[in-house]
Amino acid sequence: MDQVLLNNRYRILQRIGVGGMAYVYEAEDILLKRKVAVKVLKNQYIEDEEFVRKFENEALAAASLSHPNIVNIYDVGSEEIQGQKYHYIVMELIEGSTLKDAIAAQGQMDSSVVARIGSQIAMALQCAHDHNLVHRDIKPANILIMKSGDIKVADFGIARISSASTVTYTNSILGTVHYISPEQAKGRFTDFKSDIYSLGVVMYEMATGQVPFDADNSVGIAIKHIQESPVPPIDLNPDLSPALNRIILTCMEKNPEDRYASASDLVGDLKNFRNLSNRDTVYMKTPPPMPNYRPEDHKPARKKHREVVYESNPSHPVEEEEKKSGFPWFALVLVAVAVATVLLVTTILGGQNANRLEASQTRVPPVINLSVDEAMDLLKNNDLLGEVVERTYDDKTDEGLVMEQSIKSGTTVDKGTKVELKVSQGKNTLPIPDVTGSSQEDAAATLTNAGFTMGQNIFENSDEVEKGHIIRTEPRANERLEQGGRVNLVVSDGPEEKTSKVPVLIGADQSKANQLLQEAELKLGSIEPRESSYPSGIVIEQSIKAGEEVPTSTTINLVISSGPKANPELNLVDFTLRIYPPEGKETFNVEVFDFKQSTTKAIFQGKLKAEDVNRSGYIPIHIRTAEDADLRIFYDGKPAKANEPGQSSGEQPGNRD
Repeated sequence: MDQVLLNNRYRILQRIGVGGMAYVYEAEDILLKRKVAVKVLKNQYIEDEEFVRKFENEALAAASLSHPNIVNIYDVGSEEIQGQKYHYIVMELIEGSTLKDAIAAQGQMDSSVVARIGSQIAMALQCAHDHNLVHRDIKPANILIMKSGDIKVADFGIARISSASTVTYTNSILGTVHYISPEQAKGRFTDFKSDIYSLGVVMYEMATGQVPFDADNSVGIAIKHIQESPVPPIDLNPDLSPALNRIILTCMEKNPEDRYASASDLVGDLKNFRNLSNRDTVYMKTPPPMPNYRPEDHKPARKKHREVVYESNPSHPVEEEEKKSGFPWFALVLVAVAVATVLLVTTILGGQNANRLEASQTRVPPVINLSVDEAMDLLKNNDLLGEVVERTYDDKTDEGLVMEQSIKSGTTVDKGTKVELKVSQGKNTLPIPDVTGSSQEDAAATLTNAGFTMGQNIFENSDEVEKGHIIRTEPRANERLEQGGRVNLVVSDGPEEKTSKVPVLIGADQSKANQLLQEAELKLGSIEPRESSYPSGIVIEQSIKAGEEVPTSTTINLVISSGPKANPELNLVDFTLRIYPPEGKETFNVEVFDFKQSTTKAIFQGKLKAEDVNRSGYIPIHIRTAEDADLRIFYDGKPAKANEPGQSSGEQPGNRD
């Protein structure tokens, strides 16, 4: 669908991904001049109401969330182009890779990287959980890594609103089986704790380079999630922080009640894991017995240098060799004693010197990611001096923690040596400029020049701020935000418009129509006369049909009837018709038709009395019609013998007064 233009705004450029329900395309927003990602539902699902509903739910769920670690949703819609139906979601385009790609390329990751990425995922989940949304599909493929190294969580496609009812599944296991929670695998109650379990599996894979449970098929993997305990990640990666090992295993507890109470609690421990490692840390060093478990199946990823051990052969006949050689065994004993004596003296003297040297030296402890006070105390306990020589901004280290130490940890140095410390001031934050009242263009330029990234435009009605100008920013003006942080603009859409329902004006005269418009707070516009069969002065058309809701004070134009069109070709003359009363009737109805004009509309109609005859015995009636009229007379609805000369019971047309 390259070069397709959706909503006259989003030009599809190229496909960049595919999921279970949709294709993902890179596109250009030609209105805002920016690249976006467009997710388009696959053709085989567009007729399936259930899939369309899930697809729309993804947009609604994600659009309700606003967080730096969640992919932004910009637009959602559907459109038919050349007979093809498209259901689409427009979202933020992330230039980078997925966590799945990073794990495949790197394998085991450092503890600090696992903690940093894990805490960002947990913060995104906490935002979702605060809005009563359970993601239910946390996996490395849904974690996008930006060029800055920060992450964004994507694909809330199977997220469900959990405030109203229990979230379960009936037809299939939702989510990827390697990362589902035990309760999700059983089809039982699934709440926020399920996301925490899945995040634990993701961190396990980052730390070890492999998933905790695997089998030949999905059912086998699901059963392991339910029944088996994972091999502690520290057994597969000895360099993993013991505290981080405990955090991961806590997330992966089988019983949801034994996991973290919230994603927010998990964030706190992940950000503070190095301090936790300095205290007593309880974790499972070896797993409990499990079916078919073999330690050799879980060898550490990094190979250790083997110890070289020389073993004597107990079956070697030493005494026989000595006898055969004839060497005096007593001499050997004397030599051994002499050598041992020399070695003993040397060892004692050397040991004394070594003890003196050891007493004057110490090892430098690791103080990176500790607070300044904790680092100073730890250095002091190791007979070293600490000094903060620099404080600087850093996007990856929290404020007040040590970023660098001048001497690498583990190095042996003289006691009293000074270790210089570089301390983080946190992310470089800047005050957000006040752009209230500015136009959208000017506000965007001001914020960009100040070092911020433009977020969404949110439109609100305002009686005070001119339409198209800024009401406020989110975050608010003068609040501090990290450099490059996203700022949303709340833009005025002008005063909230009042609406009125257009009344029925057709059939009313002009005066009545004007009165109806005033009552509806609408205005009378132009009036156009037009010939019609309606009487003169009656409304026959209105510019906006009745029943529509329109803004108050909208102008309605009318077309007014000027009456029927005169026929200039007719040569009208006056006739006097002689009507002779039928015998036996005192009163009778008379209708006269000109069949050349109409067979249904009479040109004369009246009730006559027999007593009204003149001296000549007939009742005269006067009509005006065309000279060549085809006149027909009816008595009480029955045709009379009219227009036939010589008939005494009829009329003799053509006699003029």
